[in-house]
Amino acid sequence: MEHSEAFKELPKALAVFNQQLVQPKKTKTADAGKYKYSYASLDDVVIAIQRGMKDTGLSFIQDVTNVANGVQVKTMIMHSSGEYLCSSPFVLGSRGDAQSYGSAITYAKRYSLSTLLGIAAEDDDDGARAEAPNNNQRNSSRASSDQNKQAKPNTPQVSPQQAERIEKAIKSIKELVNKDSELQSMLAGYEKSAGASIASWDFENLAKAYTTLKDYKSKKVEQSSLQKNADQLLSSLAELVGKDKSALGTEILGAEGIDSSELKNLDNMKKYINAIGSRLKDAKEVKPAVNQAEQLADSQTSPVSDIAAQAAAQAKAFHEEAS
Repeated sequence: MEHSEAFKELPKALAVFNQQLVQPKKTKTADAGKYKYSYASLDDVVIAIQRGMKDTGLSFIQDVTNVANGVQVKTMIMHSSGEYLCSSPFVLGSRGDAQSYGSAITYAKRYSLSTLLGIAAEDDDDGARAEAPNNNQRNSSRASSDQNKQAKPNTPQVSPQQAERIEKAIKSIKELVNKDSELQSMLAGYEKSAGASIASWDFENLAKAYTTLKDYKSKKVEQSSLQKNADQLLSSLAELVGKDKSALGTEILGAEGIDSSELKNLDNMKKYINAIGSRLKDAKEVKPAVNQAEQLADSQTSPVSDIAAQAAAQAKAFHEEAS
């Protein structure tokens, strides 16, 4: 199992996913001859996962590859932060005819996805139909055990319309990551974990990758805008209260319980900005009173000047406390 070098936000999102996940109902029944059992179809599993991933920033793609006597599936979980988690390859044997080949893909995709995300989906007859008649154990290493008797699985044909959609999707991804080294690095990581370049991906996986990359880019733009806003507010506050800007920022972060490394999280950045804005508002309200009291103290003689000086000192103390 592989994951991105940065691996902090995705585990948090998976924890939320696990809380939101409702296990799919086993609406299908299979007859294995000696016994019958129920299972959740691939569609049921995907729907359950999509609902569980709502508002988590998570998405997934699956790469299907032809191997000797069967198919190989790898599942990748992606997060809007750019982090990813990729399953180990799952290989399933196939007799090579169109039906067993399709069944092998269905079973392998469901098994890989369910295993990676903790979905309780029972095995169904897709796996049994996909394997050779005398091959009753699901062992991925058997798919290449007999090189002299390799079957040539039927590769699904792509229609001209599908090919055009795929071409457009690839073009959209390339345009999206163009001149953005961070997005290019993310895409390279996806390709490496999937074991194939986007040129060989199907449309569904291309669309998911594009959405994840686009969401990440949008958050980068928002993050940059928020950072600029925070910097401007902090400069105004530092000038108003007469403090070092950097030290003031550290002080506010500490008061809010936010580490500077956590400002990449948009919610933390917004919390930081609100804290700066609140202090700036209080400082602006107190500043005129401070100035007025100081002017009064300078212009009056004792004992009025003493009273004014005391008022000025109190106003200053409140001003400093507010900042």
